[in-house]
Amino acid sequence: GVLAEKGTRSVGVQEQGRHPKRTALGGRGYVLEIVSALSLLKHLVYYGKDDAGAVASLGDECGTRDSAGNVAASRRCLFTVREAVVRAGLMDTAAALWRFALTEEAVLHELLGLLTNVAYDCELAKTAMVEIRPEAGGAGVPTSVMALVMKLCTRPSVDTPAFALGMALLQTLV
Repeated sequence: GVLAEKGTRSVGVQEQGRHPKRTALGGRGYVLEIVSALSLLKHLVYYGKDDAGAVASLGDECGTRDSAGNVAASRRCLFTVREAVVRAGLMDTAAALWRFALTEEAVLHELLGLLTNVAYDCELAKTAMVEIRPEAGGAGVPTSVMALVMKLCTRPSVDTPAFALGMALLQTLV
């Protein structure tokens, strides 16, 4: 809750029916929460195959390095994280968030970045992006996450950062 000073100690006070973060941001705190969650996942799955040092340290944390310090064993941990995110329903979440993301630039940026990072060198993610999702197109129109991104990139009104992120994602799929 919100902290209120009372003498020398702090007392937790929960305002009835008001969320402190949303109130402070003019009722749009949920956008910050969505962006933060997407950013966290995006950074969790970030490391690429050219970043051997970072991947090696990730392997230490995951306990997957072999006795010779094999980086490939460390990379397996990263792919397991990417695969776990996909299996946990990332593509369904992306499809559900898509229409909202088109109205919120920060959400779209983080969502496209997350999808790009997950798809990098992960066949399961690439396959999941081209699978048809029943509600992905909105109003009951089935489509795939890849088709949504392609449609975004061909819109005349798409801004440069969204176009660049969308194209980067599409490049990882080939």
